[in-house]
Amino acid sequence: MSNTWVRIRNSAPLLAVALLLLATPGRSQGDGATMFKSKCAACHGADGKADTTMGKALKIRDLGSQPVQSQPDAQLTENRNQRKEQDATIRRKAQQRASHGVGGVCQGAC
Repeated sequence: MSNTWVRIRNSAPLLAVALLLLATPGRSQGDGATMFKSKCAACHGADGKADTTMGKALKIRDLGSQPVQSQPDAQLTENRNQRKEQDATIRRKAQQRASHGVGGVCQGAC
């Protein structure tokens, strides 16, 4: 076999991996924006400043503030996971109150 064919044959696995990576869809910027609108904007607001009724009631920080921006990604992820658990508890308690005929607006202490 000629050297050219040997090089091509030896390069085939690398080429296959490269093509696979290029063909795999990644998360686009649009996906993040869509997720923010559907999961975060109700409390954080469209601009992330938390200047919303829920943002104020839950004392959510401005996402652009120095304390938030200075946190590593792992800490922000942990904060989000904790908030998701708290939100689930708040929703559950609000549903219980509503099913028992208790009126009023949940202010984060339901």
